[in-house]
Amino acid sequence: MVNLMLNAYILRLITTLPLIFTVFTVFTQTNNFAPIGATWHYHDIYGIDFDDTVYITGYNKIVCEIDTLIEGITCRKLHSSYFDPGGYLDQEKFYYTYESDGKVYFYVDGKFVLLYNFTGENWYAHDVFYGSGDSVLITVDSVVFELYDGSLLKTLYIQSDITSSLLFPSNKLVEKIGPFCYLFLRNGGDDSFPPSGLRCYEDDEISYYVNESYACDSLTPEVTDIEVMHSAPFTITYNGYELSIIGICSDANLFIFNTQGQIIKEFKSSVDIHLNLETFPSGNYVLSLQSSNKNYSHKIVIL
Repeated sequence: MVNLMLNAYILRLITTLPLIFTVFTVFTQTNNFAPIGATWHYHDIYGIDFDDTVYITGYNKIVCEIDTLIEGITCRKLHSSYFDPGGYLDQEKFYYTYESDGKVYFYVDGKFVLLYNFTGENWYAHDVFYGSGDSVLITVDSVVFELYDGSLLKTLYIQSDITSSLLFPSNKLVEKIGPFCYLFLRNGGDDSFPPSGLRCYEDDEISYYVNESYACDSLTPEVTDIEVMHSAPFTITYNGYELSIIGICSDANLFIFNTQGQIIKEFKSSVDIHLNLETFPSGNYVLSLQSSNKNYSHKIVIL
């Protein structure tokens, strides 16, 4: 009788172990940050239609292409492409990251700096794009596992000592995906204007769409009278302190907006414009120019 009871107990234990092991495996597996082939799409606000204060949207696409070697460290090479509202490739950049023991590092200024910490501990992150490169204290409120397209991913709910909502507007950091504002930590910065949210993320295992009715590579179809500067009948340059618009041959209305859509400066001109911007605070701006019944828009980043 004792043997029968013991055999029954052992049988139950044997049949239960795979389930216990499976659950343990699900909650302890590491979903590596930026797997090869991973693709992110983000809104890239390119300008403002000053008549209706409508944000003119292109998109930013980031693809994790290959592994490469920098300073003896195997890291991921990420290819970032910015597409303007007309669908033209505006600019390209390359970034490099690697992950070790649940921490993600970013290559900037000739060295790797700590970007994200998925261990659940608080950390000082390097603001890789904006300001003086100061570290930002990130406080972890909680660590949970949430479903994204059927996959359980570690999700950190966090706070920072920067009051700007542009840093982590959703207060959420997700394995593989990163923050929902932008893949890399930035307090308003780099060339996007401003970082305005994840559209979708895809890799070999998941396809996550923030809004399935909004295509990853969609532009701004409702704005039809906006043209970007590459199709304008004049040229624009900014050398870090002076903005120049060459080739104006008719009356033009010029507006400069800040990120809140407020008009910072406006004037009219029928000749070439040379405008000193040295007194402007660092940040992102939009130049909007109306000429010959057309609107033209251009981003300006003042460091």
